[in-house]
Amino acid sequence: MRMISSRWELIVQKYIMPLAILVGSIGVLAMFWVTIKDMLGHELRLDILAPLLLLALILAMRSVWRSLHFFDRFAGEVWDEGNALIVRKSGDSTRIPLANIASMEFLREGGQKNCFFYFLLTLRTPSKFGSEIAFIARVDEIYRTMGFLDFDPMQYWSRSSYGDLANRISRARPSAQYQSVL
Repeated sequence: MRMISSRWELIVQKYIMPLAILVGSIGVLAMFWVTIKDMLGHELRLDILAPLLLLALILAMRSVWRSLHFFDRFAGEVWDEGNALIVRKSGDSTRIPLANIASMEFLREGGQKNCFFYFLLTLRTPSKFGSEIAFIARVDEIYRTMGFLDFDPMQYWSRSSYGDLANRISRARPSAQYQSVL
């Protein structure tokens, strides 16, 4: 068995990035406060600063809350067993045969430079985790197939071990689906 999901990337995106956003917005507010205080040459009144602080905290907490809830849908671990995938999420695990996977999509979330890649598996029959399983891709698997001056990993995932998984999924599909009706 080989792990095909990235646990570290999930931890970074789910916990460390929201914490950085929260600390960063408080830091920006503190720099704003110091700059205004130095420009005016006297102490700022709290009745002016309190709404700004409240607004910064509300916006930071909103982004943290959205981030935590967005990443709840991702599986913690996905292991490739050959003819099935073992999916672990929140202490539960389930075995999904490759023949039960209807489609496998490679998606990008975020901007052009600061983004992460993930796979979305759509199942024919729902598992205990639902009819869609999402997991974050291992970046080293994808970047290993890229050339030196290539900049878009989206076109190279098929050459990685994920491309092999996609081929095995298409071969495992029931053959009755592909028979033509005369």
